[in-house]
Amino acid sequence: MSSGTPSAAIAAQAPSAPSKPKPDLKLASWYLALFAAVFLTGLCNYFGFEHRPTTFQFDGWLYRWTSNRVNEFLTAVLNGQFNPNLISDAAFQDRIIPDGPLLPGIFGLLSAVCKHSPYAQDWQFVVAIQCFMHAISACLVASLAWRLLRSRGWSFLAGALWGFFPVALIQTGVFYTEPTIVLFLLAYTFCLTKDKASTGSLLAAGFFGGCLFIQKVALVPALFLSACWQVKSAKHWQRNILLLAVGALLVVGSWGLFTRVVTGNFCLTAQRYPAFNAAVGWDTESDGQAGTNTPLLELLLSSGGAPGTAMLSQWTVHRQECQLLLVKKISRLLCTPWNDFMDHCLGLSPQLVAVPHFLLLYLFAFGALTYAVDRRRIAVSESKRAGDIYLIVVFGHLVYLAFMTNSRYAFTAIPFWAIFSAYFLMQLKQRLSLHGPERNAQLLRAAACTLAGSVLITLSIQAENLTKIGSNHELSHTLSAGATAVKELVFEPGRLPAQIHTTLLMVDGDKRLANATVEINGHKVQSQLSSLNNFDPVVYQTGMDNAIFAHSAGLTGNDLRQWRGVAFPAEWLNSGGKNLVKIKQEVTPATIYGDSDPNCRTMLDTTFNVAGARTPDCREIESRAQRQITCGRVAQHSWIAEGEAAGAEHCLADSLRIKIAVEPGAPTIAPPVTKELESLKRTEEIAVERFDKLLWANCGGTLCINKLALKAARSTRVTIRIPDLPSASHIGICVRGEVMAVKDRSQPSMAINFTRNPNCAPGLLAATPNYIEAGKNWREFEIRDVVPVKSLGSKDLELSIWPGPWLDVINYGCPKNPAVAAFRNLKVEYNVVNLPTLSLNKLLYY
Repeated sequence: MSSGTPSAAIAAQAPSAPSKPKPDLKLASWYLALFAAVFLTGLCNYFGFEHRPTTFQFDGWLYRWTSNRVNEFLTAVLNGQFNPNLISDAAFQDRIIPDGPLLPGIFGLLSAVCKHSPYAQDWQFVVAIQCFMHAISACLVASLAWRLLRSRGWSFLAGALWGFFPVALIQTGVFYTEPTIVLFLLAYTFCLTKDKASTGSLLAAGFFGGCLFIQKVALVPALFLSACWQVKSAKHWQRNILLLAVGALLVVGSWGLFTRVVTGNFCLTAQRYPAFNAAVGWDTESDGQAGTNTPLLELLLSSGGAPGTAMLSQWTVHRQECQLLLVKKISRLLCTPWNDFMDHCLGLSPQLVAVPHFLLLYLFAFGALTYAVDRRRIAVSESKRAGDIYLIVVFGHLVYLAFMTNSRYAFTAIPFWAIFSAYFLMQLKQRLSLHGPERNAQLLRAAACTLAGSVLITLSIQAENLTKIGSNHELSHTLSAGATAVKELVFEPGRLPAQIHTTLLMVDGDKRLANATVEINGHKVQSQLSSLNNFDPVVYQTGMDNAIFAHSAGLTGNDLRQWRGVAFPAEWLNSGGKNLVKIKQEVTPATIYGDSDPNCRTMLDTTFNVAGARTPDCREIESRAQRQITCGRVAQHSWIAEGEAAGAEHCLADSLRIKIAVEPGAPTIAPPVTKELESLKRTEEIAVERFDKLLWANCGGTLCINKLALKAARSTRVTIRIPDLPSASHIGICVRGEVMAVKDRSQPSMAINFTRNPNCAPGLLAATPNYIEAGKNWREFEIRDVVPVKSLGSKDLELSIWPGPWLDVINYGCPKNPAVAAFRNLKVEYNVVNLPTLSLNKLLYY
């Protein structure tokens, strides 16, 4: 007999109301621990170790400007003021269309709320925000990995692989779109792959997909295919498609309406010049590389308006070259860590930073192949669908092969590499724990996937090298002190132009060749080998870009790989026979480069500057862009004479890159510098009283620069008028002085700018160093360069002193340990230099 009342019995039999699931505090603590560890590691990397500030370099500067303008507009709105002029002027319109709304909008809003302006001095704010975003992305990777792996431990391993990935930590300090795009791509995939898709999750997936559609058009195929794969087997697939479309249209429509109202043009996506990128990517002459100077072929290819025009035209005419270029692009996309500035991570060198990249790439290949083999045996359909979508996103990045391709574009796929890496490690552990015949079969399957993945990735890594088998490749030689490099060139009759305007000897070697003596057919050249920038006024004006890139890589502009030349009279040439060129290195050893094929018709283009490919030993990064020489072959061979003794000469199997360049035209040659020109030299002493009083008061006739003086002084610069000199093609400028560190050894700097015209920003004297080494004793310094007159403009020269490397101080404020230094005996020397003024695009090379 049962106890209790009937009502109690009925209540006991009635189904209880569903209770809300209790939050999993242990799981939340795991996510919190992962977030905190990644966030603190990112902060430690940038604020606990020394770095060259590169947050706002190149494109980052443009994004910073747009973000700052959005910040000003939103700050005014928050203060109750509406000023549409801030976002409707021509300058903002020109930038917001290519920059897109994502990065400027997010950082403009955050800066307005936090009352921070994204100026260069506030780079720490940007780094901290991006470290925060990266920590969130690591947690998202862990959550996405669980949907495939169904194991919390292995899922958090995937999150850690991405969170502590060195290149990802480095990119938190670069103000580019990629860190933000990674977060939005992971958020899109997170909402799309929920086990039970809800209305909110699908609308959110559409929202994030719309943001990606606006900012990264190249990812649209991956977004579209992944969305289709998600809804293809759903019962209410029409409803799901509608929800995704509504979420996307809310974003894209808002952006289109904004661009129509503000700029007058209706734009659905950020205009990132796809036709131009395709033209660059399929320019077989430049090997698909981008440079600071746009070749005419790329301008012609991009004028068609559509990316397909450039690709189709090149594949039609240069099919074999395009096939090889496509293979090279695979290497460039996958197999080089994105580390433009060769930055360190947690003290690890760039070479060591590359090791985790390759390890993760191999593990991803093993995991992807293992998943493909095991896919039919996966019992949970949601896991299978999630794995499929992750692979669609990864391989969707191959669309970048249709454009200019570099490792930056693969960055947004790396979080999914981490997921499949964890999948492989989990499957390997499970197979090792098996027993009996099944264990052997499973291990054999895993070994086959590992072998196939190793072959695929190894071929990808070596793809660019494999395309060069049997072709010319670059060699280098060390020219020791006292040794002579000799090149013999034999011209066939009629090979040279009938009229020669200028002749130029060109050498591909390092900056130490400036101390070499040059002899051509027994005639000694009085001038030194100097950068070709000094001959071309247009190329010279790229000195600022060169200085910024060089400084970011820890170099000076003169350290960059470049051709060096010296002019000589055309009468010295033997136009129908042998020509002997001798370059003797007098004091210090130097490097000179050569071609493995003595009859090679390709060479490094003199005006095509490939960022990341111009460091002294470029072979550790990537091959340099090469082009066809416009003239025919010339019989040539090379040797090096180590000394005066007999038998010291040894012939080289390759051909040294010692070229003769000819500019056709009326025969003229700049006269050598005579004593009369030497007498025209002008010297101007720069009195310390010309600077702000706070820099020289109570300093005993010297200039003192430190952090306090920089903040208190109105300016640290002085403007000097270049004197009127007799008509000449070039002016030699030399700044001399003495410097001393007031306390310990330090690195103060002096920036030298000239104004091209009143409406232009100051141009940089190309030889300006990043800093000047100062010790406890006075030491002399000298900054010397030869400037084409056409680059000078108004001839106003500005000298400024800074308590650290000037690029860093100007852009990012004083370093942690600013220099405390003194300058004295400053003077500027000017002299007339008669060099030929050339257009490097018009030269013929032999």
